[in-house]
Amino acid sequence: MKLLKILLFAFVASLPLTNLLTLPYVGNRLQLPEIAFVFLLAAALMAGQREGKGFRLPLLQVDFALLALLGAYGLSALFSPAVSSWLEAAGIAYLILVYAVLNYILFHGFVPVAALLPALRVAGYIAAGSGIAGWLLAHLGVDTALAWPTDALYPYFEGFGRANGFLYNPNNLLCFVGVCFFFETAVLIRQRRSLRGWDVVYLSALLLAGILTFSKLIVLYFVGWLWMLYWLSVPLVLRFRRALLPASVFLASFFYLATHVAVVDSVSRSYRQLWEAGFILREPFASLGGYELCWTNYSVNKYAGFQAGLDYFPFGLGAGQYVHHADEWIAAGYFPTYFPPYEPHSTLAGTWAELGLPGLLALGFLLYSVGKLVCRGIRKGLPATEPLFAAGAAVLLIALLDGVVTDILFQRYYWFVLALTTFVPRSS
Repeated sequence: MKLLKILLFAFVASLPLTNLLTLPYVGNRLQLPEIAFVFLLAAALMAGQREGKGFRLPLLQVDFALLALLGAYGLSALFSPAVSSWLEAAGIAYLILVYAVLNYILFHGFVPVAALLPALRVAGYIAAGSGIAGWLLAHLGVDTALAWPTDALYPYFEGFGRANGFLYNPNNLLCFVGVCFFFETAVLIRQRRSLRGWDVVYLSALLLAGILTFSKLIVLYFVGWLWMLYWLSVPLVLRFRRALLPASVFLASFFYLATHVAVVDSVSRSYRQLWEAGFILREPFASLGGYELCWTNYSVNKYAGFQAGLDYFPFGLGAGQYVHHADEWIAAGYFPTYFPPYEPHSTLAGTWAELGLPGLLALGFLLYSVGKLVCRGIRKGLPATEPLFAAGAAVLLIALLDGVVTDILFQRYYWFVLALTTFVPRSS
């Protein structure tokens, strides 16, 4: 079991190293976590055979929902048999396998769940350290892949640069350090001990890296953290529990507004640069005190995704095909001519556009199943005894909210969190 523990440690520690490789045919889909997982899978199967366990798990409703989602991807690839569609389907199959193998290892006790925390701390240090280092180098005039340069075009915080570490973009870095922060603080709160020096260093590094992404998504992570503290019965949050739901609705609404509408000074140099680069629509829909209110590409992509789902009803464009139809969206008037090819920028709109009705139904089934599992676990008081469940439930709440504006299905860290969160009720 020692080898399995080492390989599991290596897999978890490699999760923030997801933008290092670019390979023929698969592009950047294959990264270090996938290489580590091959060895982890082999070791898990050998451990199961040695212990006479087979590959058996008690099934949850979430598991059937995941199989339905995989079926929707396979159906989409059959009706749009492009290589990229099959690669997308293979990607989802791989992530479901990761989820299953992690549950298998933990459920049968091959590796105790507590052993994941040191690995997650190492991953947190890698993510935070690389992001902070990249941001500092950018301000010293050294361009690296670890951060956006200080002159990178962006609607807000222009000139600040944005940390992204070894992950694909700043939002991914924020999400990953957020996951690490949630799990670490949940365990510390349940242990009821004073912070030690290294605790302060680690948590401060995670917070600083998250701030240096300058991502609006930090608003949702603050909301999720408050709910985690509430589920962990932190007295200060319990005192203001009546304000928690309205405050969460207000902050989430602010996030969605800031994501879909940009406030731009029309006489500034960046206004023209922003619409030419496809960040915003050129024509504002309103003016306010000398500023223009413009729809962002998030808004435009949702509209185009909705129309694409109708145009290609009922089976959609095919998995991963939305970005290849940019010329069609321009010709149909869904996109302006100056927009570059975009990904859907939304799990909901992207699923409807690419997987059609079967994909949307499967996604709805998955969201319902995860929500039901989390709510049932909270009612049974699992956060009181299992802090990892409270942290996982909070991250999954954020993933649900984040899925409106980004594609969350292919983010490896969310599958890791889903596996940990479902392991708790599965084992009980």
